[in-house]
Order: sequence, then structure tokens, then C-alpha cells
Amino acid sequence: ETARGVQNLQDIATARSTYRLAFGIGDYRRDTGFGENPMALAYTRSQFTIASRAANLPGPIDGPAVGALGAKLAEATGVTDEFGMT
Repeated sequence: ETARGVQNLQDIATARSTYRLAFGIGDYRRDTGFGENPMALAYTRSQFTIASRAANLPGPIDGPAVGALGAKLAEATGVTDEFGMT
């Protein structure tokens, strides 16, 4: 949920007690100052998926779409799916 955490994703993913990664988008955005546009988080989402696959973990859990309903929720879900997340 921080820039430092993302830099250490491979170590976290391969730690013996890790069974799945999850992206805490709100905390990450507060830590980094990134906006909510999916392109702003594309690199980070990709890193979660790559680290998960490399460590033979299931697809990472994407951050919540807080307050998203209808079309906005469908769009958020599409972004999650596009990045190989759940």
C-alpha cells in the first residue's frame, strides 16, 4: 500500500506466509500522490500481477471501487480484469 511496498513486491510475493497479494489503492494513492485515473496506476497494477504470477500465486486482489455503482463499477471491474487482477 506504499511505494516502498511496491518496490518490494517480489520479496513479499515469495515470502513463505504469503498466499495472495492485494492492492490497497487508497493508501497507495495517499502515499504517492497519484490520481484515480487507471493509467496512473497501470504500472503498479502490472507489478502486482507479474509478482503474483512469478510466485505462483493466484491473481492479485485489486483495490476497492469505493462508491462506484452502475457504469462506474462496470468500468472499474473492466480495469481490474484487464490487468489480470481479481
